[in-house]
Amino acid sequence: MPNSLSACGVPARASLRTVTAAALASLAAVAPASSVLAQPAAAVRAFTGATLIDGTTRAPIANSTLLVRDGRVVAAGPAAAVRVPAGAERVALDGKTIIPGLVNAHGHASSVANLATYAAYGVTTVYSLGDETPDVFAARDAQRLAPPAHARVYLAGPVLTPTTPDEALVQVEAVVARNVDIVKIRVDD
Repeated sequence: MPNSLSACGVPARASLRTVTAAALASLAAVAPASSVLAQPAAAVRAFTGATLIDGTTRAPIANSTLLVRDGRVVAAGPAAAVRVPAGAERVALDGKTIIPGLVNAHGHASSVANLATYAAYGVTTVYSLGDETPDVFAARDAQRLAPPAHARVYLAGPVLTPTTPDEALVQVEAVVARNVDIVKIRVDD
């Protein structure tokens, strides 16, 4: 599927990103979001013993190991196939299941606290489609510099409701000047 969001600053997908999202979503459910999503720069964690569902058509992997370095998944698979480096923090997830991170494609992130709640429920990304507050814009800007301690957010700013083509142009230019990621236009019949 072509990545139509790349023009909005959303990176292209890769299979490792799918597994990364899976790890972060699942870990958010078993550990505080801030400890998983905003790891120290050199942190290496091995999440062991969980059943891994990678979001493909492959069968779930029982007794898996998921290795995360610098906030990114670097290896995932059966425990016997993933080498855990010396000094890595081990997190036992026996009896747990790791799934792909969930994406809320139509949400409203009215506060940074809401973004933390999303992460706690395994939602790793929120497309917030209107009425965001300045603190949510600041959180979005900060996530470009470092991994956030909450769900990633992409913002639309105010919802546009133009009634003429000229109005549409003026409204779109105004919202783009606010450095939004998405432009949302509401058209009612």
